[in-house]
Amino acid sequence: MKRLIFTVLVAMLVLSEATAQSKRISKAESAYQKGEYAKALKKITKATLHRKTKDTPRTWLMQGTIYQTLALQASSDSLHEAYLQHAIAAYRHMQTLGNHDSVLTTQPMDSLWQSYYTQARQHADQQQYEEALTALHRARMVKPKDTTTYLAQGEIALRKQDYQLAQQTYDYLLDSLHYDGVQLYEVYNTLVDVSSLQETEAAKTQALLKQAQMLFPDSTYWIDREFALLTNHERWKEAEQLINNSSLSTAAQIELIRELAHQQRIRNHFEEAQYYYQLALKMDEQNLEVLYDLAYLHQEKAIASEKAIGEDQTAIKERREQALIHYRKSLEYLTLAISLDQNNDHTLQNITLVKKHIGSLERL
Repeated sequence: MKRLIFTVLVAMLVLSEATAQSKRISKAESAYQKGEYAKALKKITKATLHRKTKDTPRTWLMQGTIYQTLALQASSDSLHEAYLQHAIAAYRHMQTLGNHDSVLTTQPMDSLWQSYYTQARQHADQQQYEEALTALHRARMVKPKDTTTYLAQGEIALRKQDYQLAQQTYDYLLDSLHYDGVQLYEVYNTLVDVSSLQETEAAKTQALLKQAQMLFPDSTYWIDREFALLTNHERWKEAEQLINNSSLSTAAQIELIRELAHQQRIRNHFEEAQYYYQLALKMDEQNLEVLYDLAYLHQEKAIASEKAIGEDQTAIKERREQALIHYRKSLEYLTLAISLDQNNDHTLQNITLVKKHIGSLERL
């Protein structure tokens, strides 16, 4: 009987002590509800140190909540972030404690992150970009590896026209966080856009395009962009190699080769333009567009030689022969084209005109 009474007394003593410590947390909560944050913090800090309450999730939840509120009321950014860091530390410690509801302990961190993310979006909508970036910085403090935060920061940096920050953000997203979400295509596209704005970043831009081609093998968009990069820098042979090594259809390859020829043509590089047109024709000997390209290219050269006859009387024979060569080549390609496109009146008229020029030159 005495033993039973002793056991009951021990149990009552333990319950009484636990209740006393629970009251300490309750007093902190009560002070918090009254807006007495310094008092609440003092009481809850004691609870975090006491052996009976230091491992109680409720203790750390309360401490985190107090610090979060103090952060919102802070008079400076530095003080705000100091309080925020304490709140994060409390919530994280709560997550490490066992035998408790995981939903309860993760919810404060999720809510804290969401509050800063929402603030950032609201500031961005009002074009308050510095405030938006500050809010995202605090969101990153809460969840350093959350890719949504970095995607938002990249977007806001672009809207702010801070291309360096945008590039740094997306680089980190890919290189450190290994982002592979639904916006990966867009991230690469933006990085290429930003990198392309800097003439010195051509090598990096090309490397990004190569990576994108591997990640999105079914899209020809990245090959087109690399082709544009190479042609903009007049790297013709590399552009040709890109076409040859690509998995593009024959028709798509021909279009890019024709573009190479066009680029040479507008630079008055006749031989190079002819080389690319003939390269395209080898891929499809009945390609009407290429046949017409070659016909008109030779006509342009013939007309230039004809014009030179009147300007330089000492080179009449040489210019005449050059004009004849090019008109005859033009006629050759037009004849092939009309055999495939028999009802093309424009081509028939052009053939007649070319023959007329040949006849005139032969009579000189």
